[in-house]
Formats: sequence, C-alpha cells, structure tokens
Amino acid sequence: MVAQSEASALKDNQLLKNLAKLEIPENFPIGLTALSSDTIEFCKLEHLQTLGEFCIFAQGMSQNVIVGGDFRKLLNALSHIDESSLAETLPFRMGARGLHLPEALVQASKATAPLKRATQAVEWFSAEFEQFKKDLKAGGTMERYLSVLANPAAEKRAAEMLAPLLKSGGAAGTKKGGFFGSLGRIFGK
Repeated sequence: MVAQSEASALKDNQLLKNLAKLEIPENFPIGLTALSSDTIEFCKLEHLQTLGEFCIFAQGMSQNVIVGGDFRKLLNALSHIDESSLAETLPFRMGARGLHLPEALVQASKATAPLKRATQAVEWFSAEFEQFKKDLKAGGTMERYLSVLANPAAEKRAAEMLAPLLKSGGAAGTKKGGFFGSLGRIFGK
C-alpha cells in the first residue's frame, strides 16, 4: 500500500512533469547548478543529489514549511515554468528545451573552483562536447559555438573555461591512451 501511494505521488509530481516538459534530465546533478553554496549544502544534508530528488523532496514537504533563497527560486521556477529563473539556476537556455554546455560553462566560471566545475560540466555534457570538438576540426569556431549565449561577457567566460579543456583533451579520461595517443601528444596532433 505504501509503495503504491509513493508511486502515485511520483506520477502526480508536477515538478517532475515540468522537468519532463522542459526536457531537463531528472538525473542532472545538484552540484552542477548555480544554486548558492548554502542551498547546495542543504541539499547534501538532505541527500538530494539530482534535480529529480529535489523535485520529490520538494513535493513531499509540508505546506507549512517556509523555504527561501535559491531553494525557493528553483522550486518556484520549476512549479511555474519560469524560464528566466531557470536560466539563473540551471544551465538552461531561454526559449529552448534541455540543458546546455555553454550555459553550464558560464555558470562554472562563477564557481569557487571554476576549472573543476567546468571539467564536471564537460563530463556531464560529453556528447555535446565531442560534437563541438568535431565541429572545430571541420572549420567551426569557438565564437560561433558560444554565440548562442548572446552576451559577449558570458561568451568570454565560457571560452576561458573551454580553452584549457580543449588543450587537455576535455574531461578526465578523454585523452587518447596507448602508443598512438603518446605519438599524438609528442607531435601535437
């Protein structure tokens, strides 16, 4: 009976439905959001590691509980599909669906450990990063890729986050290994 009511609560969770509608993955890590350090610490204390867990926790909170700060901002943004507030707290692009690497890099540039955060973002958005590297090899430019941000200062911050990751091969573990990887590093290819 308890399992049925929990399953029903998940099915009726409007926050999860809104995540799905916006094509925001439930398993996106809270640690990669632009929430304040206090809010992230609160989420850690409550064992909330993903946006989906955040939504389930928030849905189960008593109506008498008063929350504030970024927790409330994200909760309200998801409840009312407020794209502007979502873009402030998540790597979300207004007018689009899903989460995106350029926005994640801009948010990473504001973190206390920006390169570590950028590396984590590249790991999360690995398919998008690999496509970006292919586009660069085919003659694309970083400026063109980051132009979706439509903000020169944000584009510059994202480029500063991308540059060392491109030189190092991206996220940890994406360098080529073995004999051919060594030759490529020696000859710069």
